[in-house]
Amino acid sequence: MWDVLAHELPITLTNALENSLVFLIGSRFLLQAPFEGGVLIPQPDILLGLTTDATGGIFFPVLWPPGVPSGDSFYLQYWIPDPAGPFGYASSNGIALTQP
Repeated sequence: MWDVLAHELPITLTNALENSLVFLIGSRFLLQAPFEGGVLIPQPDILLGLTTDATGGIFFPVLWPPGVPSGDSFYLQYWIPDPAGPFGYASSNGIALTQP
């Protein structure tokens, strides 16, 4: 159960194709491997299928629970099927959420 002191962090995406499928990939482990013409930053442990809005954006809140040990990180990256992208995909920058 999430503690009431959990912090909500918005993981946003902009400038993607409007009303299209997007995958949010997440992991505690950094991969940084070549993938579909780009670089897959997180190890693909968690895969969420989401849809962009009419402007090509997503606002996805992630809860960062209290009690995470200092120095622990979680890595996230969006991947978007895109006919104009290399090998039919485009990706966002990868981000690291690190507990201070």
